[in-house]
Amino acid sequence: MNQDRYNAERLRKRMWITIAVALLALLTVILSTMSGAFNFHKGLNSLPDLTGMTEADAIATIERLKGHASVSYEASTAKEGTVIRQGIPAGDAVTPNSTVSIVVSSGKPDVQPTAEPQVLLPSFVGLSMELAQRNAEEIDVNLVEDGYVYDDTIPYGSIVEQEPAVGAKVTQSMIVKVKLSAGPETVRYTITVEAGAGGSVSPGTTTVVEGEDISFTITPNEGYMIDHLIVDGVEVHSLDRYSFLTVDSDHTLSVTFREQRGMLEEFIDQFFGGN
Repeated sequence: MNQDRYNAERLRKRMWITIAVALLALLTVILSTMSGAFNFHKGLNSLPDLTGMTEADAIATIERLKGHASVSYEASTAKEGTVIRQGIPAGDAVTPNSTVSIVVSSGKPDVQPTAEPQVLLPSFVGLSMELAQRNAEEIDVNLVEDGYVYDDTIPYGSIVEQEPAVGAKVTQSMIVKVKLSAGPETVRYTITVEAGAGGSVSPGTTTVVEGEDISFTITPNEGYMIDHLIVDGVEVHSLDRYSFLTVDSDHTLSVTFREQRGMLEEFIDQFFGGN
């Protein structure tokens, strides 16, 4: 009787051991299935955040996870050569031989300058600087004086030339250089004066504005008199004053002097060529 009870007890223990082993095996199968469904080992091959990495570092990271990198480029304000986007979000698993796309910055995009409005430049020629400035303000350009030039038709101080020229397309605040009239060009002629020993001529060699008159005073020294007065190579009557009227060319005036003598000596010199 005791033996039967002992055997029954052993059989019952073996049954519970068998049940426990079966339950453990079942639990292992369930856990294995769940680990595949929920990817409990996901952290072992999960993709990190690649943004900000250099292109080379990002490719190396993907290859370490047994993936393949697909690289494209896009203009960006991010540093050139760094990753700005990735196809698989950070934290997701990378399966072997899968392709992971990354977008790399190619540098800042080209910014096209905004075209400034243009206007056609009007003519300022013939206007006073004051009036031209008012007209320039209406189209928002700046007039700058660039010197004077002679002009026979435009009054002194008015605009003679402009740069850019009339009709040029200009932008706002552009500088327009203008030259002002200095009036008609002054033409001057030279009167060359030569005076020998024994006297002087005043003024000496000088210039005269075209169309003006000029007079020269001839003054012998004490004891001297005018000997010869030659104007433009021609001897004229000896006078103590000579004038050029309405000068329109260069001239020469040459005077020589000689000592004064008595009337008899002068008579002899004049009629007999005495000295």
